[in-house]
Amino acid sequence: MLGNIAQSLDIGDLPIVPGNMRATMNFAKMRNAMREIRFKLPIVGRQQGGQWSPRTGTGWNLAYRLLVVNVLPFIALFVLAAISAALFYTPAVFLQRLVKYLEGDGKRQDMSWGWVWVVGLFVSNAITFLSEFSLSLHLGLLLVDLGSL
Repeated sequence: MLGNIAQSLDIGDLPIVPGNMRATMNFAKMRNAMREIRFKLPIVGRQQGGQWSPRTGTGWNLAYRLLVVNVLPFIALFVLAAISAALFYTPAVFLQRLVKYLEGDGKRQDMSWGWVWVVGLFVSNAITFLSEFSLSLHLGLLLVDLGSL
């Protein structure tokens, strides 16, 4: 739509999404999970070979099924979040080491460590700056994927 002028919406105007993001595929995965996946814990001590299963309607079965179906996106989300956190704090570590070097070696007799900390600070800032956009984009896409079920 442009302004108040309505245009028709054809199938060609819709975005092409990959097969793993289509509703029919997600529906089929969850229908299969609802049929086959059950949350059961083995009971140790009381009965040998017994299993505990939560009451119906409490939500534990659904949470377990969602976790099993989406285990790979959850792992990817955790890995990308860990990489993002490491990249966020790396420049602070190099800056801390540089300040410690500057305070400890007042006469600058051995400048090689100073250069190591300065180059590390510059490279870590550059990598963090260049990768944060990409990481945040991938994290956003994973969150949308996880929220679509």
